[in-house]
Amino acid sequence: MNLNQLPAIVKRQIATAREPLNYERAKSAIAECASIDECQDWVDKSAALAAYAKQVRDDSMLNNAKRIRLRASARVGELLLQYPKNVRAVATKRRLGQGRSSATPNFIRSERHEAAAIAGIPRSSTTMYVAMARVPREQREALIEATPPIGANALYRIGALDKRGGINKVSVAWSTIMNKAGWAGNLNAFVTWCSKYEARSLAGQLNTDEAEKLRPHVVAAQEWLDCFEQCLPK
Repeated sequence: MNLNQLPAIVKRQIATAREPLNYERAKSAIAECASIDECQDWVDKSAALAAYAKQVRDDSMLNNAKRIRLRASARVGELLLQYPKNVRAVATKRRLGQGRSSATPNFIRSERHEAAAIAGIPRSSTTMYVAMARVPREQREALIEATPPIGANALYRIGALDKRGGINKVSVAWSTIMNKAGWAGNLNAFVTWCSKYEARSLAGQLNTDEAEKLRPHVVAAQEWLDCFEQCLPK
């Protein structure tokens, strides 16, 4: 990767190695964004930063790049929510034959989507950004600041659910557990794996050194799951 082609935010991260300070500045800048174009620029910058972080295998930088992108995306959604939802027909010429034509509405676009289109944001991204913005701020903050931060699709689903007003409100804990980086999917895979192997037989095949290496992990997992199960709401 040619470092000269990276956005300024990436160069500052590399040059100063003061990522936490830069991240705080980015948070402030995004919160103060007053235009959709400016916020979308932060989305693009964070993508470049994430690409570099993956290349150098810097998990801290990668997580902060993801947080910047989530914040910028949600801020775009907040700005878009300021536009009314009333719609207008966009007319185009329809050929009728023999040189005649007629102005015919061929699609309906809300002012919100019109503003996004002017900024070059596709309709699918507009829907995602608006859903992110609908997630209550306190809940959104907790999910973004988690390590690793919540995935964009997971945050979108929470916002989409809130819009529908479903009775199954999603908590921060549920989002953390079901997040792409959470353990629910892995736990299900582990339970499936356990059903295929008899514990006594598998343990009996390990030598002493292997058993000692595994024991702390088994004990820690067992203690965590026991506590989790006991603390679940009745």
